[in-house]
Amino acid sequence: RDLHSFPTRRSSDLLTAAQLPLLHNAVLAACDGNDGLVDGQIDDPRNCDFDPASLQCMGAAGPACLTAAQVAVVKKIYSGPVDPEGQRLYPGGEPLGSELAWAGWMIPEPGQTFASTIAASIGGSWLKWLAFNGVLPGSQTSVLQHAVFTRAEFGKLRRLAGLYDADDPNLSAFRAAGGKLIIWHGWADQAISPYGTIDYYTAMTKDMGGLAATQQFARLFMLPGVNHCGGGQAPNQIDMIDPMLAWVEHGQAPASVIATETSTTSPATVVRTRPVYPYPEVARYNGTGSINVAANFHGVIPATPQRTTAWLGSFPSAPLLWCSYRGSDYVCETRRQPA
Repeated sequence: RDLHSFPTRRSSDLLTAAQLPLLHNAVLAACDGNDGLVDGQIDDPRNCDFDPASLQCMGAAGPACLTAAQVAVVKKIYSGPVDPEGQRLYPGGEPLGSELAWAGWMIPEPGQTFASTIAASIGGSWLKWLAFNGVLPGSQTSVLQHAVFTRAEFGKLRRLAGLYDADDPNLSAFRAAGGKLIIWHGWADQAISPYGTIDYYTAMTKDMGGLAATQQFARLFMLPGVNHCGGGQAPNQIDMIDPMLAWVEHGQAPASVIATETSTTSPATVVRTRPVYPYPEVARYNGTGSINVAANFHGVIPATPQRTTAWLGSFPSAPLLWCSYRGSDYVCETRRQPA
């Protein structure tokens, strides 16, 4: 599932790391203020209507614009994979606001090639040795050229989903055992699309009796501007251990958590703090005081709820599989529990 929006080798070579700040700044200029504050972060990329074509060169190619081919690549990266009929193969692609983190992930660093990117390493290895069990020819990099975005290929990738994927939204047994679950995801995650996490949590709320019932034991926190597991130009440091302990040991469910951004100087100092509320609640400025202080914000439910995007997959992705060798044969069977 980490491979939802990896471009092909030729496409990634069209867009350079040097152009990513241009793209990112244009996205912020178009959408930063959608939440009422111009603060260098996008609270929810789904509310952003940025069109990469606004950066297309009107004449000769230059450092302050993108060619038509580069615009097409950017649109594909934002969209995520679709089949020839336009059907999505994943809930979404790269979120708007994540552009600066593409360098090294799917766009080569200066002087490097696509083979040096994390996408080539992880994506190619997964396709060659796990998804298709070594049947695709070539190296981990060249094997990406054999992967096609079609309904048939999607079906092939799901054959072992019951073995690889831990994505059952029905957590009844976990809840009955007294379990508590905190999920968090960065809205600018360049590695694993936040749209997949939101789609999973939405499926969980449907299976577990609605949002209110689900939040009795499981809460999702979406961090604006935060990249994969941290980083990003936003409050990106967060403590989830203490809120979990308070919930498990004292029954105090986290109504919010505080995200902190520190300086790059030594010693580091706190630049700003911002509260993060359980999804779908979002932080809104009180109207007075510094916008860099968490106490000057409160939580609200958006007036217009966002809908999840239809795609070919679902949660769970497939029945649970238990696989083992029987002699030289690798046999997989559908079972509820291991034998």
